Amino acid sequence: MVTSDSILSTSEFETKGVLSRTLTTRDLLLGGLFAVIAILPYLDVVAAFRSDDVLLIAQGNENSPLGGLLRSMMRPFGDTRSIEFYRPFFTWNFCIESHCFGDRPGSYQLVNFCLQALCSFLAYLFSVRLLGRRAAIFATFLFVLSPWTANNMGWIAGRCTVVATIAMLGVGLLHDRARRLGMALSRAAFVLAFVGVFYRETAFLAPLFALALDVTAGRKLTSSLKPICLYTLPFLIYLVAKKLVLGTVLGGYTSLAVIRGAEGGLFSFSALDFGRAFVRLIGAAPEPFDSTFDNVSLVILALASLAFLFALAKNGWRQPVFWLLTIFALGHGLLLCMADAVVQVGTAQRWHSVVWALTALLGCGLAKMPRAWMSWGLVVIIATLQTHRLRLHLDDYDSSARLSRELAKSINDSVEKQVFIYNLKPYVGAAPFFEIGAGQFALPPFGSGQKSVYPIVLFNAYGADPRISQTPIAAQLLDRGELASVFWIDYESGQVFDFPPSKLRESLAALEEIPRLVMSEPKSEVVVAGSKNRLAFAAVGIERVEIHLVCPVVEIRLSRVRGTERFPQEAETFSEDLEEILSMASHMIRGSKSRAWLWVVAYAANDKERNPMAVSSFIEVELHQERR
Repeated sequence: MVTSDSILSTSEFETKGVLSRTLTTRDLLLGGLFAVIAILPYLDVVAAFRSDDVLLIAQGNENSPLGGLLRSMMRPFGDTRSIEFYRPFFTWNFCIESHCFGDRPGSYQLVNFCLQALCSFLAYLFSVRLLGRRAAIFATFLFVLSPWTANNMGWIAGRCTVVATIAMLGVGLLHDRARRLGMALSRAAFVLAFVGVFYRETAFLAPLFALALDVTAGRKLTSSLKPICLYTLPFLIYLVAKKLVLGTVLGGYTSLAVIRGAEGGLFSFSALDFGRAFVRLIGAAPEPFDSTFDNVSLVILALASLAFLFALAKNGWRQPVFWLLTIFALGHGLLLCMADAVVQVGTAQRWHSVVWALTALLGCGLAKMPRAWMSWGLVVIIATLQTHRLRLHLDDYDSSARLSRELAKSINDSVEKQVFIYNLKPYVGAAPFFEIGAGQFALPPFGSGQKSVYPIVLFNAYGADPRISQTPIAAQLLDRGELASVFWIDYESGQVFDFPPSKLRESLAALEEIPRLVMSEPKSEVVVAGSKNRLAFAAVGIERVEIHLVCPVVEIRLSRVRGTERFPQEAETFSEDLEEILSMASHMIRGSKSRAWLWVVAYAANDKERNPMAVSSFIEVELHQERR
């Protein structure tokens, strides 16, 4: 006899109607409870704009909601072609909200709360149908408390994957209900799949969620073929649209792979990288896998592994749902590892739906423990450890927000119109989103726009050496007698300091000691061809080139690794067309803020310390504003 709380309660569902069990008052109330629990840890988080938030909101504010939709459909994500993503509904989202909320980050974050609450509600309903009530309670409870969801809530733009997860869960539930109530709900599932995939492309996995429910219910797959094809159609439409707009289908993920230094492109990650990613997701470790886990992460990992083994021991291999979840988690993780094989707090938002699958597997295992008290005891222990790790992640966001406000005040109090922000340790907790977005409070659309703010990305590998400044533009300006305010962000103390002129001159002196790139034209540091949109230099001995365009709002940094299409293995000269990067910058700045600098850094082979082999001087470039 099949009980209502078993992993596969299919007979009851098929007898009473597909979702009659999940739509009982009890389960709706439990789903609502999980929706509330999902937002409770975030209620005291300090809201702030970070990284893409500022750019997306600023660009969205330029257009009416209708005009913003047309613009979003015809342009790449963030108006940037260096990373060729196409997410028109995501960018349109910020167009609408910027007109509603203006410069109030708390309002945008409230939208994130609502989305996560809805996602948690749907996750419970879907899990009840897929796993049974007991396993669904365990799985959803651990999902809403996962430390990795901090990035989806604390970072406004991190909602992207949450919406994709909502689309996947919603399509599965609508499809399941449609088998009883007809094609109207199938068409609704099609619309949701369309919205999801145009919001974030990973929503193309939605048909798999619908298929999972059919498989676990014992339905014939031939009867699922027509609706599954219907739900796949939006993704095909998306691919056509992306190809027409960007001229590429996989360009965005290929670009990410190259930027992170993957010489082999998309498939350059190893099996060890793949394993590390999942170990970190389960253990929620804050540091890379090759460093020592803290005790919290070790205990989480051990307990999760124990529950997983129990699921296998209890005939888990005979249950389709177990393997469907495993295949989904591994397959989706494989796609993510192609672009970025390292799971860190700064990129955790990409793994939202994978985290759901892992907690669902964990719920299966916990439900199969031999004694109920063991199940509940492990749930309480793991949830407590997760909450501790989640709090640490959120503390990073709070400190980042407070530092942002301190820096904004320093910028506003500065008497100079050029402000440079130097950052010692950009990868501390949630801080990587801060050093790019820092200081943009003084820029349009929410400020007076009287100051040009240049955030400069620095690298931790240089330590306290004067050469820590990879892009010491302010030092050159000081040497030429131009006035600028320079601030130093110290993440250790959580404070902002004025950068003394003496330190700037040390940085300039160290810069002058680095060899200059061997240019193909001796009178120019960067050889200009045609309309000043091309650079070229001798590339013998060079394995990696970084092109920086430093302009107000953001520093654009592109990596070119030997052995890729843009930098062939046999090339003796390096050549780069700057049209795209200059066009990208022109979207990001406004009005009179057209002063920008080009800076090229070359590295030798296998230089893990990131010491420049040679550099160019700063070349001031003119950015032409596009008519909007």
